[in-house]
Amino acid sequence: MRVHLVSDVHGNVDALRRAGDSADALICLGDLLCFIDYFDHDSGVFGSLFGPDAVTRLVELRTARRFDEARDWSRSLWA
Repeated sequence: MRVHLVSDVHGNVDALRRAGDSADALICLGDLLCFIDYFDHDSGVFGSLFGPDAVTRLVELRTARRFDEARDWSRSLWA
């Protein structure tokens, strides 16, 4: 069994995605603390910064598997 460990991701989604390549399990040791709260869109880092409507839009895009669009839209908020 191949296990990969990561920590201190700090929002680097591309690196996190690559970290799981060829692994049977991926263990994150930290720094993924409630970025998006799927149950309470007012909570979490993203909701606190951009508001519940932004969380709702991001969740809708991701649920529809429109990941590239979700990523691009999310990045535009940070610009």
